[in-house]
This record gives sequence, structure tokens and C-alpha cells, in this order.
Amino acid sequence: MRSDSIARRYAVALLANIGDPETLDRIQEELQALASLQMENDDLRNYMLDPSVTEADRKALLHRVLEDKIHPLLMHFVDLLLHKHRLDHFQMIGAAFDDLVEKRRNQARIQLITAVPLAIDQEDRLKRTLDAVTGKDCILEKKIDPKIIGGAIAVHGDKVYDGSVKAELGDLRKQLMSTPL
Repeated sequence: MRSDSIARRYAVALLANIGDPETLDRIQEELQALASLQMENDDLRNYMLDPSVTEADRKALLHRVLEDKIHPLLMHFVDLLLHKHRLDHFQMIGAAFDDLVEKRRNQARIQLITAVPLAIDQEDRLKRTLDAVTGKDCILEKKIDPKIIGGAIAVHGDKVYDGSVKAELGDLRKQLMSTPL
């Protein structure tokens, strides 16, 4: 079975066990923090994935470090991943979980590329426009790229909304080149 389908299956199972929105917010936050910790801390990751370390030793370490700091449901989930030898899928499970939560909340992640940082009111207007176009509550992932000269490019999945000055200049150039003299 492919790793991404395994991760998605575990993410679906975790999400199915969360009832209220406050618990969902907390678990999502804690899951992201744990995934970051595992990714950033080589010693911890190597220890948790070392086949010479027993499951009992790994579990003892996890409980000693995490038990009072994370939601009991998430602690149980981490125990399950440990028992099923799926800790190596932790980052993918976290990403799949985030995707599922965004779908549940009718959100869409949009990469927004601008030449310069936008003023707050400009960003708000653009977000409202993108919300209307996509029919979702957009989460803007902002990126600055001076090469686009001005305007903005919004990328949503496989759709690109290009309102950059660079694209408009390219269109103008094509029109001028196709106009007979």
C-alpha cells in the first residue's frame, strides 16, 4: 500500500474520533507541533525509528515527554502509530489530517504571489474576491516575487489566476505582434 494512502487512512480515523470544534483545533495544532518536532529533531526521529529500541522504551519516552502536554486522544493515536510501526508516516499523516480538516471547514489553500507585500486592506479585498471565486474560505500563503512586476498571481490547486503586470505585458506584446502593419 502506498505511503500517502496509509497516511490518509490514519488521518481519516483520527478525524472520525473528534467531535467538537475546540478539540479539533487543539489536536490539529498539537499534531502539527509534533510533526515539526519529529522533522526538526534528528536525534528524536532516529531514536523513534531505530529498530534496536524496543516498543516499550519508545512508548515510555513518548509518555514521559508528551502525556501531560497533548490531548489524551492524540496520545492514544501516537501510541497506535507506535504499535503499528507507522511513526515514519507522521508528517504525511499530519499533512493529510490538515487537508481533511480544511475540507471539513470548506477552506482552500491559495498561494498568493505578489511583487511587494500587500497592504492589509488590499489583502482583505483580494481574499474576499478569492473566497467568492472559489466558494471557499481561502487561506492565503503569501509569497513575494519581484519578477511579476505588479499585480498578483493566485494558485489554487491546478488553477492559476494571473493578474500580474508581467502577464498583461505579455498579452499586450502578443496583440501588438499579431497586428498587421
